[in-house]
Amino acid sequence: MKKVTRRQFLKTTAAVGALGAAASAGAVPAGACIDPPPAAGYPQQITIGAYDWGPCVSSTQFKLRQSVRAESVQASDFQSAYETKDSYDWYQTSAGTATASGTLPVVDACPCNSDGFRAASARMLRLEFSPVKQDANVVGSVFRFDPAQHTTSWCSDYTLSIQLSKDASLSAALFGLPVTKVEVNPAIDFSRARIPALDPFRLDGKFTGSDGRTLLYASYEPSGAVEVPLVVWLHSGEECGSDVRIPLLAEKVSALAGKAFQDALGGSAFVLVPQTSEVWDDAQVLTLRELIEQFAAEHPNLDRTRIYLGGSGAGGAMTLKMLLQAPDFFAAAFPISETCPDAALSEAQITALSKTPLWFTYAKDWLPADPGQYTAATVRRLQRLNAPVRQTAWEQAPEQAVNVFYRNRLGTIYCHEGDWSWICFFNDQCVDDATGEHLWQWLGQQKR
Repeated sequence: MKKVTRRQFLKTTAAVGALGAAASAGAVPAGACIDPPPAAGYPQQITIGAYDWGPCVSSTQFKLRQSVRAESVQASDFQSAYETKDSYDWYQTSAGTATASGTLPVVDACPCNSDGFRAASARMLRLEFSPVKQDANVVGSVFRFDPAQHTTSWCSDYTLSIQLSKDASLSAALFGLPVTKVEVNPAIDFSRARIPALDPFRLDGKFTGSDGRTLLYASYEPSGAVEVPLVVWLHSGEECGSDVRIPLLAEKVSALAGKAFQDALGGSAFVLVPQTSEVWDDAQVLTLRELIEQFAAEHPNLDRTRIYLGGSGAGGAMTLKMLLQAPDFFAAAFPISETCPDAALSEAQITALSKTPLWFTYAKDWLPADPGQYTAATVRRLQRLNAPVRQTAWEQAPEQAVNVFYRNRLGTIYCHEGDWSWICFFNDQCVDDATGEHLWQWLGQQKR
């Protein structure tokens, strides 16, 4: 038997005495743990989920001073988490940034291990949230959109305050004593966040073309299959920059690595998501073409007769530019809310576009690029040539694609300019008005 020193005996006796005193008082003492919290409280690790309206905090996990049993933990033990972050002042566009705040409802709570998995008993707690649409911002969103500059960035100074509710019933695993408070640091470190939607992607791609221009890119690369198609997605003007996570998350492009999309394209598909530091234009056509060529050359199991190209907004316009520069390269294309004026397309260019199967998606009430002068007019010209063109034309932006949660001072609904039709694409809701075909399935059937 291992001998116990006098010092160890006294320390153990003191610990038991402290817990006994706590039991008498009916609460766990402040120091009843091996590693008490830092002065600012135990750090949180959040999980960020991919939603239709962008990336949002879906859960957080943090330590307690003592273990708790699962049966004593429920969502109602916690007040809704209180969020603060920098945002854009939609009421006073000239004012620029402001501080937004709101509450995130706790929909589930449980003890968990360090990886976030449920446990019967643990010191770590995980809280699940439900993002809320409130004002012009989504409570829980971690991106900040600046409509004046048309840029998207990560929120800074993001905090999430956690408090027990008045009737909380949490109890410690040892002696069943009630837990009277949580000590959590509200400051969130995004660099420690889990983002499961990004796990399938490589995020370190970088390519410099023969003209010296550089593009960053993310990619999804399935293994095992042969003759696999490639889908290239071009982000809108709001996702320019030097962080490939922004175009992947801002428009839920991560769905392209999901099972539903992969199955629709025959079981597997490569996905390439380039990011430009400036808005797409003619000057980037060569570099983008060279990037796609190199990516295809690096993956011998990629089917070069099934390379598909699509994008939204400025990315949709760039899609048309790429087709004009390389009319025999892509098997099909799917521009969404594209911003290329029909008047800028010559008859020769329309004839060139008619050679590639095209599927346009847009809302008829989109304000910045009136479809009557943009997409709808271009589709009519293509149809006159009997081109293989499809379209999904919403009378107005679909319900889930409208910021119906925001009302201005006159009480009228604020709509995001009739846009967000890309939401319908990433949810496989684009159906051809004439044939009833679904875009995803149509795309997977195209071959050059």
